[in-house]
Amino acid sequence: MIKKLRVCLLIVFAALCIGACALAGCKIGKPHGDELTAGYNVKITYYANGGRFGTSSNYIPLELYVKNDPAKDNYDPDGVPFMDIRESGTASTVRYDVAHVFGGWYVADTYPEGHAHAGEIKYVATFGDEEVAVFPKYNKYGGNVYDLDNGRPVYAREGVDEVVLERNVRVVPSSVEVTSARRVKADEPLVVCAVWKPALKVVYLLSTENGTQYTDAAGNKYGDGDRIGYSYFSGESLQPREPIKFEDATYRASYYTSECEKEDLITRLQKSEVTVEDEENPETFIYAKYIDGANWQFVTNNQQSILTMFNGLYQAENRYYIEEDIDCASFDSTLYLKLGSADVNATIQGNGHTISNLRFALPGTAAQNAQYSIFGSLGSQFKLYNLKLSGITVTFTTGVPVSYYALWSGMKAGAEVKGFEVENVKAEVTLFGDIAMIMNAQQDNRNNWLFGGVTSDAAFLAEQGEEKIKVGGENTLTLK
Repeated sequence: MIKKLRVCLLIVFAALCIGACALAGCKIGKPHGDELTAGYNVKITYYANGGRFGTSSNYIPLELYVKNDPAKDNYDPDGVPFMDIRESGTASTVRYDVAHVFGGWYVADTYPEGHAHAGEIKYVATFGDEEVAVFPKYNKYGGNVYDLDNGRPVYAREGVDEVVLERNVRVVPSSVEVTSARRVKADEPLVVCAVWKPALKVVYLLSTENGTQYTDAAGNKYGDGDRIGYSYFSGESLQPREPIKFEDATYRASYYTSECEKEDLITRLQKSEVTVEDEENPETFIYAKYIDGANWQFVTNNQQSILTMFNGLYQAENRYYIEEDIDCASFDSTLYLKLGSADVNATIQGNGHTISNLRFALPGTAAQNAQYSIFGSLGSQFKLYNLKLSGITVTFTTGVPVSYYALWSGMKAGAEVKGFEVENVKAEVTLFGDIAMIMNAQQDNRNNWLFGGVTSDAAFLAEQGEEKIKVGGENTLTLK
């Protein structure tokens, strides 16, 4: 009958106890020196080889002491199971950085018989681009030389008078991997070291809008297909990010192919979907799509996107890029008409798309003699390109005189409108009280209710030309 193994563990970083006891009632004794580890007759030393244990910020080894007492009922003559510390899922963890993943614990390699250091652990440190063997330094009495700041042994190359700190030293692994299946007996100290492998790298390749080159903050220029950044898988999936900031372009999204079609959009990349050609340098490639011009905000077929655009038209720094046809019929929020007393100065690039079934109302009670319209007053910095609005519904009530214009109440010099089309505007205004009126549409006069600041809509459209502004469909203003 196999007895259930129960052992006490003592984990030590350097000479300081931070350890734990896995069996209730275990007593450690005085917290110093050999007294602390007395009775803990199984010792395992872990070298993280550049990694760190748990939340520790230092790089010193972890020493694990285990009590396997023959006089106790829980004694196991086969030894105690090796504690296979991993990046997650174990009582203690080991970590490196996002560029590395844990490859396992391996027995420390030693120098062979006949070598001047036969039986000693192989340590190396990097000098320039070369890994060179280093050895523990000893004083004239044969004892280790220690780093006074951390109380850890220091190292040096053979015959070189120098001090190499332990944090810069790596232990050379043998070919023997150690897992939890390994049993460790008393009085056979086990020294293992971590092997780290390169994490799977996701390399971003640039996809431009029109084949132009983009410039980063340092003045470097990039074109289609250039490497512009990378991310690492830290788990089983990865959400693409903006790999680089350009002075003259805006990151849109990442895609599986260089065509950057909508069906190739990557919302989250799964590691299981990735194939790697070189396991020693695991890379996969995706395409980062950028749009000409900086600081674009992308407008898509969702309610919040439309609300954000219409509410943000006042600020000149706001630039809106319409990505697709947008149907607002199912949206449950009503947009608000704008007062003509403040200018809108944002930029809208419609890209030939259509926004349909917009609904507008007043933002509260009508103000006497105020001017209301969809866009308000177009300021000198306002720009609107290649957009169609279809099926606009406007309803509001007023008890005071106001001016109502379907699209805008004025257009200042410098404002640019090109390729703008509107059709099927239906406006219904309810008048109540003795003074209520739409001042620019009294009686049956409907000559000037689409655009403000002009003598008539027809004259304004003729002056602009259809390449700039086109009005079609059935447009009606009803006063009730």
